[in-house]
Amino acid sequence: MYFDSSGDLRRGNYKGKYMEQIFALRHLPKFKKSFDFISNALSQYSDELFYIPSNIDSIIDVDVLATEEEISSYSGNIVVYQVIETITIHGRDITSKMASICQTGTNSLYIKNTLSSLLLIPISLININENIKIIKLAFREDMNK
Repeated sequence: MYFDSSGDLRRGNYKGKYMEQIFALRHLPKFKKSFDFISNALSQYSDELFYIPSNIDSIIDVDVLATEEEISSYSGNIVVYQVIETITIHGRDITSKMASICQTGTNSLYIKNTLSSLLLIPISLININENIKIIKLAFREDMNK
């Protein structure tokens, strides 16, 4: 998931297939040594990673700042969007990265699922703190293009 065949960190190009199933094993005593090894191997990359697997869970808070705006659609209808200004985790701004992969018109559950896949964080550990309910999102930087 984290390392390529040469043992180098994939740096954002992680392989997350079966991620949730693998992370579910972290609490089983049978796999404690394996997860301790993974945690130790990843510890040198703690400044790059938002989550390092461990048998002790810590919630990852994601702060989403948005404003609600009425926008004219191509057909001339008025649509209300929650326009994302910033998405931050531990004070690190990931708005541009999320804007490049998120679909306009999706919601906060979509943000949570996307973050989980992108950053290899178990979905159960992601807590979205939104200043307004995200029902139909758009990104400010997409609107400024």
